[in-house]
Amino acid sequence: MQRFGWVKSRAILFMLLAVLALQFTVTASADISGSVTDPSGAPIEAKIRVFHESREIAALQTAADGAFNIQLDPGQYTLTVYADKPETPGFDYLPAVVEVEDGFVGEIALSYGATLRLNGDFQYIDTENIPLKTSFTVQDGDGNSVTVNGFPLDYSDKPAGAYAIPDLAIKDIIIPLNMAVDVNVSSNILVNSEVVSRGFIVRGIEAASQGELIETDI
Repeated sequence: MQRFGWVKSRAILFMLLAVLALQFTVTASADISGSVTDPSGAPIEAKIRVFHESREIAALQTAADGAFNIQLDPGQYTLTVYADKPETPGFDYLPAVVEVEDGFVGEIALSYGATLRLNGDFQYIDTENIPLKTSFTVQDGDGNSVTVNGFPLDYSDKPAGAYAIPDLAIKDIIIPLNMAVDVNVSSNILVNSEVVSRGFIVRGIEAASQGELIETDI
């Protein structure tokens, strides 16, 4: 009888310990924090979009000193970081894309930028149809696509996903400073019941000042 009571007491003790363990269990989380700066190290008030498996799961804005913090479940995430000054006509910084896994603590530096704006409608000579979709790819003088801080300078009139900048107007293209670039404009268009590609290149665009807006007619 005494042995039965001792076994019963141990069982109750184990149950109590199990309950306490559940109460004090800490769920693992990934801390994503840091600051956004310009190339000189000065803080920037920026916006950050967070993607997991190609799906946007969070959006946040940094503090005035560029600081940000978000707690997420452990895993792989893509951060799209962008910023602009409302007092200038063009975008002031090139976006950045940062791939993180199980947390991130650090500084994200954005490069200075400007904006090329393409004015007018796309109309190709072999059809009156308007393009279904048009992409704008920034290239160097050798025809290579330009990527800055993990962000490919490849824009679209139907932007989506981690490389879309919600505050960027259609046919506005963020370009680097002090670098002559070309913009490859490529459209998918319906011609005689078939989707074909048509395009042209805007050549020799160079911005000299941050936030500059360069307009060209097409």
